[in-house]
Amino acid sequence: MREPRRGARQMGRGSGSSGRRPPQLGLAEWVQEIRFTYWPLYAANQIEQARGLFRHYSAMLPYLERQTRNLWGLPGIWIPETVLPWGHAEDWILKLEGSVTTPPHYERRDPDKIPYGRFEAYNPYIGFLFTSGLEICHHYLTYHRYTGDERFLRDEAYPVLKGVSEFTASLMRKESDGRFHLDPANALETWWMVRDPADTLAGIRAIFPEFVRLSRNYGRDPELRRRCWEILAALPNPAPAPWPAHASPAPMKPRNRENPRFTASRPSGFPASAPGITTRPASPSRIVWRPWSMAGRWTHCGRRGWASGQKRRACWPSMPAATSASATADGPATTARFFPAGFPSRRSSTPEDATPSPCRKLCCKVTAAVIRILPAASPDWSGAFRLRAEGGFLISAEFTAGSARTVEIQSLLGNACTVENPWPKQWCAVRRAGRIILRSRDHTLRFRTNRDAVYSLAQSP
Repeated sequence: MREPRRGARQMGRGSGSSGRRPPQLGLAEWVQEIRFTYWPLYAANQIEQARGLFRHYSAMLPYLERQTRNLWGLPGIWIPETVLPWGHAEDWILKLEGSVTTPPHYERRDPDKIPYGRFEAYNPYIGFLFTSGLEICHHYLTYHRYTGDERFLRDEAYPVLKGVSEFTASLMRKESDGRFHLDPANALETWWMVRDPADTLAGIRAIFPEFVRLSRNYGRDPELRRRCWEILAALPNPAPAPWPAHASPAPMKPRNRENPRFTASRPSGFPASAPGITTRPASPSRIVWRPWSMAGRWTHCGRRGWASGQKRRACWPSMPAATSASATADGPATTARFFPAGFPSRRSSTPEDATPSPCRKLCCKVTAAVIRILPAASPDWSGAFRLRAEGGFLISAEFTAGSARTVEIQSLLGNACTVENPWPKQWCAVRRAGRIILRSRDHTLRFRTNRDAVYSLAQSP
């Protein structure tokens, strides 16, 4: 019996129509559902479960390549936002003829306004949503950052990054201002057929540099590398305001409450590095919505909502660099309503299973290769956790009143470790097998490690 490709979950819910078939529910997978399911697994040290996602997508690459040529007439790999298990996209119809019927919300593609595509009808919610492939690339790269699996990076991640970068680069057009623009495209499912959507630009800024770096390291695809580098150097700034009425074509009203501005920080993790983007320290009051609750309905979780104007500013550049604090997380074994992955937790004998996904970022976070222990824990929190950190480290800690009591770091790969002092401005001793290898009161501690060795951190007099 063939090993199932999926890991943490089997199938999601999706919708679509192809030809005479009615919309299907329960078979197609949404990238958004993948995001919510897999995003917490890496830090939770559920690596084998996360591995199923990449078996799933890597196996469908040949089908995706053929489908990209047939539907778009472009090279590379286009990953639909909603996809069947073998890679098929249901929400596009190549030719309207005979008794072919479409759902009432489908739209016709106007070749005079839309320069790419070979299909005649499409689902406007996802028809021109181009961020999905970039987000799947981000999952591949995240898996490598947590595992250090270089063979996986070369043999599985690189072909996906190369294909998605090639397709996305072929969508970009250089205009008279010297910039490469994407026009038209969807900004998630919220804004349809707009110019330079914030979520896709954020994805390009995150994934193209990684493709360029790997292409150079592997000595492969030099022409595409140059093309991606040229696009990166001349990307437009994010839209400074809602799209004007003269946009081509004119934008429609927002169709849901997904906010494309959040794509640059969470949940995909794309960096908010675009010119003009303002990143702010995390604040619970700024994280006000998470797209879907477990019951499948919208959930408001904060003091500010769409009445503040966010709904009409879905692509504005100023955005919070969020997800380091939660106003409503009561503790390490309760439901936390927190954007984007406030899944209900359950009591468990293993600390990594007992920690709700948003709380993992509160307990252990890696920023610029620096491990931060309890970066945003509430002073009324006490407990323990065991989480995985990027770079190949397993972090175990006990804490009381929001402050660490004991910390252990297991080096899984033998990389050098950089960790923020858990006790600011106090002496910290790093021990291996009872012997002190570092004693410092610096803000950041740096030390070499050996593979599989365990290092304990404790306050030192």
